[in-house]
Amino acid sequence: MKRLVIACALSLGLAGCGADGAPQKPTISANSTVGVNSNSGLFTANSIGISIPLN
Repeated sequence: MKRLVIACALSLGLAGCGADGAPQKPTISANSTVGVNSNSGLFTANSIGISIPLN
């Protein structure tokens, strides 16, 4: 298990430094909704997304 974690960390570090090509920036998105419902009253819905291209 320890070797797997180290291998994943090294792979992400290699991809992040640009040694295998141009580094890719992660994409971060967020969405927030506030509304009123006749049954339950006020409600909110929030979402956050992070996408890291690995190619």
